[in-house]
Amino acid sequence: MEIGILTLPFNTNYGGILQAYALQTVLEQMGHHASHINRLPHHYLPPLLRPVAYAKRLVERYLQGRRKRIRFEAYHNAIVQHTNPFIAQHIHLVGQEGISSLQAKDFDAIVVGSDQVWRPEFWSDITTPYLQFAREWPIRRIAYAASFGLGTWQYTEAQTCQCAELLARFDLVSVREEAAIALCRQHLGREAVLMPDPTLLLRREDYLQLLPEGSRLLSQDTTTSTLFAYLLGDSDGDRAVIDKLAQERGLRTHAIIADDSPGRPLSACVRPPMEEWIGGIASSSLVVTNSFHGCVLACIFGKPFIALAHQQGGVSRILSLLHSLGLEENPTTLLSSTIYDAGQPAVQQRIELLRQQGLDFLSRIQ
Repeated sequence: MEIGILTLPFNTNYGGILQAYALQTVLEQMGHHASHINRLPHHYLPPLLRPVAYAKRLVERYLQGRRKRIRFEAYHNAIVQHTNPFIAQHIHLVGQEGISSLQAKDFDAIVVGSDQVWRPEFWSDITTPYLQFAREWPIRRIAYAASFGLGTWQYTEAQTCQCAELLARFDLVSVREEAAIALCRQHLGREAVLMPDPTLLLRREDYLQLLPEGSRLLSQDTTTSTLFAYLLGDSDGDRAVIDKLAQERGLRTHAIIADDSPGRPLSACVRPPMEEWIGGIASSSLVVTNSFHGCVLACIFGKPFIALAHQQGGVSRILSLLHSLGLEENPTTLLSSTIYDAGQPAVQQRIELLRQQGLDFLSRIQ
């Protein structure tokens, strides 16, 4: 089958890129041809429009107090310089001229997911990930491990009505978090089943193959005395936790901080290559992260890890992951400094069970 995948627009988010790669890879392993309805991140502002755009951003930043970068296009294209090559090499893209350029004949099915694809603040029109643009197309519609991002309802009344009507047209609906099952039922009038994030559908060997040979061997055969930290946002509290752990355990720290605050220099915002993120987790002796996908990859590689709460919320998806793997008995508690041992045989067995559940669900697309 010709399958389109619709997820969030690509940016520098490692987890968002990797889950897209994983879902595409699994569908291709099943014999389908899969492509992402997406585009390579790149921004361009014509020279004639720059004075007006820059003036507007200056007003928004200094008079209205909004977090704006004046030369956003140059900034954004600089920070994606190491992540774009991974997308270009490993992810198949379609519709780079825009969704309006696509036609019904292009696909037999569209899979929506995963990641926070149903979070309204990430779309100019939230009906898009409910396939409003393909409303009358004679295709299969599948939601795979779709996430609302937060555990509370964020849609307006009008958005709720529109999305409920569109979701009723889907053939299969699955979500990534336990809380999302209740949200679907209560607000969209649709039953959903729980499915694992696509990254869990591949094994550690699949991810090691993405690394250069030297780092692949290092990650596969040895564990370095390294605390690998991956943080979304730069928090003094999180850094204090990392520094204390590294000192207590005699570990050197390798940190990737994803923080795009306007006050940070450009050099501090450029993301390292995807391979550095994967290899850093694979070869570490301890992972500290407030990222959902950072936790997922630590689990896949069987690493001890600490899950910190992100300052902008989204704790429910990490708690749901911990609960599904038997690492957290109470999925309503706040995250603490608990070190979770993902290397336990029982945890790895649960990952294998989740993997099979996900594969079985996707096999129903045909």
